[in-house]
Amino acid sequence: MATTWTQRCLALCLLLVQITALDHPGPCIEIAKLYGTVETLGYYYTDIWVGTPPQRQSVIVDTGSSLLAFPCSGCSQCGTHLDKPFNTSASSTAKFVDCRPEYRCSSCGASNTCGYYQGYSEGSTLAGVYMYDRVFLGDTYEPNSDVNVTFGCHTRESGLFVSQKADGILGLAYASHGSQHFPTIIDALTEKRADVNKDVFSLCLSAAGGGLFVVGGWNSSVHLEEPLFTPITRETYYVVQMHDMLLGGKSIEAGSAIWNTHYGTVIDSGTTFAYLPTQAYTRLISAFNRFCSEPGHCLHDSRRNVRSSKQACYVMSSGDANTTAARIQTFPVLDVIFEGIAVKWRPSEYLYSPNNVGDVFCLGIDDNGPTGTVLGGIFMREFDIIFDRQNKRIGFARADCLFGNGHRPYDPSSSSFNGSVSCYPPPCHVTCFVNGTCSHSSGSPSSPTPPIVVHDPSTPMDPSPDMRVDDSSSGGGAGFITLVAVLVGVVLVAAAALVAVIRRRRAPTTRYEMVVNTDSELSTRVPTSVVVAADEETDSDRAGI
Repeated sequence: MATTWTQRCLALCLLLVQITALDHPGPCIEIAKLYGTVETLGYYYTDIWVGTPPQRQSVIVDTGSSLLAFPCSGCSQCGTHLDKPFNTSASSTAKFVDCRPEYRCSSCGASNTCGYYQGYSEGSTLAGVYMYDRVFLGDTYEPNSDVNVTFGCHTRESGLFVSQKADGILGLAYASHGSQHFPTIIDALTEKRADVNKDVFSLCLSAAGGGLFVVGGWNSSVHLEEPLFTPITRETYYVVQMHDMLLGGKSIEAGSAIWNTHYGTVIDSGTTFAYLPTQAYTRLISAFNRFCSEPGHCLHDSRRNVRSSKQACYVMSSGDANTTAARIQTFPVLDVIFEGIAVKWRPSEYLYSPNNVGDVFCLGIDDNGPTGTVLGGIFMREFDIIFDRQNKRIGFARADCLFGNGHRPYDPSSSSFNGSVSCYPPPCHVTCFVNGTCSHSSGSPSSPTPPIVVHDPSTPMDPSPDMRVDDSSSGGGAGFITLVAVLVGVVLVAAAALVAVIRRRRAPTTRYEMVVNTDSELSTRVPTSVVVAADEETDSDRAGI
């Protein structure tokens, strides 16, 4: 009896809060987990679901291009990827895009279908036809909304696209950059739906693997430092102004004209490493070698070239992980100087272990010839990179980007592998509240997404608590109504709880907690179930520009 009354009071409390939420909606977001690493794949990817009923596709998150594309059924020149090709005939909402002059189609098929061709700087190419269908981000347990998007349906792949594990690519650059003029998925989410009303997204990339992709805000709960913002100077790629690089606190003496030559300085998640103009690269390597020649610096056992490029690799065959980590810290810190800000690039971030060979570490920086500066995934690791298109700026916040175990949930309906993998756990339900937080109400996904604390980019940051919620969209009257509703609910719940205690009856509850340590860093999240993914082989280096 008491339990029933408790449940009714809780329901009334939630109803009152939901009513105020409908009248005064808070900030809303789309969230999706990321998978992959620099070492194993050379990129980070996310899942999307396409069509009716939805079919899963894995796509590389690429801020250096604007095309969304993946293989479709009938592709005779496509590789074997994580998922089966998208079956166009199985989707009741799929439509081919007709050839029109304004679409700038690369070809027009026999049925007047609009064709496309996309080339990438490292030599890979894609070709196919455009389609239009429903798409939503993330895993099936994410509370994301579907939007209608035009995407490429591969009929031919070459180069790295044939051998890569991920099915395709998700271009996140400005639509005006590409040869086509179709809105990107970011455009569709921010312009066509009222529930994502901020033109901003963020990529939080973990060096250990995986991360989080947020559209409509960013997750300030994982930030270890306040974001530092620099202006976007050109709305094609995400181009910023770079002025200098310090090594061990000293300038390498390459001026702005060198860093920003050709297409400028680009933040590109689709490129594996950092690529510098030749003049900047040679000066950096000279300064690096001078630093390492000093006693106590760059401690290692030997040096060798593991890769065919000019990247230097260091052998640290100590056999002890702690000793190796200590040796890495003897390498110099790089300070990347952008317009108005300086971003520290630590040796544990710019050094990487090829194929996760634990005793060999290479410099993840290479020569880009006479062209511009490209700061790829290796530079973005361990930061929440905020692409605030609304305010024409990019933010860098050092962050704890590790979410769950970094493994992708197995979906037997879409997987193209026949290997032995763990079953996908029962799905859970995610509830998002008016204040922007989300929590799992039952079950446990394989790698659950932590509660998201949304920051509205149009309002100032609150620098005090680690877990913060920006609720600037609510007026004073709304806040009063919400407060009254919550107080009424609290009183009712307290009364019900008192009755329950008196009658010595307890109702089972499930708690999901976030534990914050004394250093205000997120240390514990919702418990995860370990999922063993199919073996992932290393893809070759990628250069998206």
